[in-house]
Amino acid sequence: MPDTSAVRDGRVMVFVDFWNLTLTQNEEIRRRRDRPWRIDWTLFPSWLTTRAGDLASIAEPEYAGTKFYSSVSASSRMTMRHRTWVDKILRPLPGFEVVMKEQRPRSPKRCRSCGRSIDRCPHCATPISRMVEKGVDTALGIGMARYAYRDDFDIAVLVTSDTDLIPAVEAVSETGRKVIQAGFGFGSVDLISACWAALDIYEGRGEIELRRG
Repeated sequence: MPDTSAVRDGRVMVFVDFWNLTLTQNEEIRRRRDRPWRIDWTLFPSWLTTRAGDLASIAEPEYAGTKFYSSVSASSRMTMRHRTWVDKILRPLPGFEVVMKEQRPRSPKRCRSCGRSIDRCPHCATPISRMVEKGVDTALGIGMARYAYRDDFDIAVLVTSDTDLIPAVEAVSETGRKVIQAGFGFGSVDLISACWAALDIYEGRGEIELRRG
């Protein structure tokens, strides 16, 4: 257990589960019947840092970096666009570290009666491809705990609604550090309850929306 008596108050590190963020953002847009909008990542980390400072009553929080976790399939146009966006837009940003995991195909479903695999649509014969995300939540949870035990932050802003991160949140909290969940709407009650506080990203839309030139 690290000596938390020497921990400073205001270092904020951001941990992002990108696809969970994207999914919940789209769900919230549909729920509100709002027009689609995108996050400006040149502004987002500093906005989260400021909001975390507000919640913790810290006048001048210090940005300690962003750990960005995502996944891609082996080959697809979407994967190429995503990689290009990450490499050109995110990696050059101050304090950004990108962790990319590869999605792998799941085993095909099987008929419960005969046990044969179902690898094609029974109506149009199109091959059924089922992908599974490998290791993003695990990597994020381990990373957050590791940086906490290395004394690299005082407050973690966890940008996800994935309840699989609850054990990591509890581990980080045991070190004396605060974890703030950032999501859309109310998010997961269980995850929010495990965290020290929560903030609604939608409230900052006017400050973090990507503006087209």
